[in-house]
Amino acid sequence: MEWVQKGIGVQIDIHKPQTGDKNWHVHILLTMRRFREDGTGLGDIAVDLNPKIITVNGKKVVIKDPEMIHERVKEIINAFFAKLGLTNRVDKISTVPQKHIGPRRIRNLINEV
Repeated sequence: MEWVQKGIGVQIDIHKPQTGDKNWHVHILLTMRRFREDGTGLGDIAVDLNPKIITVNGKKVVIKDPEMIHERVKEIINAFFAKLGLTNRVDKISTVPQKHIGPRRIRNLINEV
């Protein structure tokens, strides 16, 4: 994950659970263009970061790549936890899409019950 060395801007946000100790998660945002060497702005599109997509039965499908971001991040974090002697591990990314329900909608649902 040498994005910065390759001129890619990276923002990492770590979110703690609203309650309890489950659902810690991270959002990683990458610029789609590389920074210019002189730092004056963004340059060329980083096409090498685009996922490989094929069409199967009329549907677009992303080809799984061992270098996919979530797999690399999971490996790095799990190695860090192991180095610290922690038993915590990052779970496998779910392959089932989930609808995001934010804290306001959760509160509204709770209030309706």
